[in-house]
Amino acid sequence: MASRAAAPGQPSKANDLALADAISIPSDNRFISIEHPAILSSIEAGVRTLGGDAALNKVHHLCFYSKVQAVNDPSNVQLELRYRPDDPYEHPIASQSLPVQNLVLKLTKSKEHGTIQSVEVAGVVDKVFRFRGTDFVS
Repeated sequence: MASRAAAPGQPSKANDLALADAISIPSDNRFISIEHPAILSSIEAGVRTLGGDAALNKVHHLCFYSKVQAVNDPSNVQLELRYRPDDPYEHPIASQSLPVQNLVLKLTKSKEHGTIQSVEVAGVVDKVFRFRGTDFVS
């Protein structure tokens, strides 16, 4: 019994399952993701609670440009969250850094109809910073 290829535009079938088209993923666009636990009034307010641009640049550099293996250990790279950044007595909440393999998608929508016209893979998320649980001192 000979197998034959599906016509262009028609899905190929393997065991009655449709196979998706292959999409290239850009390897030079790497991102980190931060799961901020608060409802933010602005991006600037969220960046301030994480230590400002300097803290984010430091974490970005440690995640992508550092050649030291010990620094690339997820337990060594952390962000600190302070809900009141101007309060010197507030204890920071430390993040957990976890390796992930997520995609960043770029969607193009029609202004007239609001339908999605195209989908592109913009890059890959290698690491996520999560703030789970807090430390309460009694």
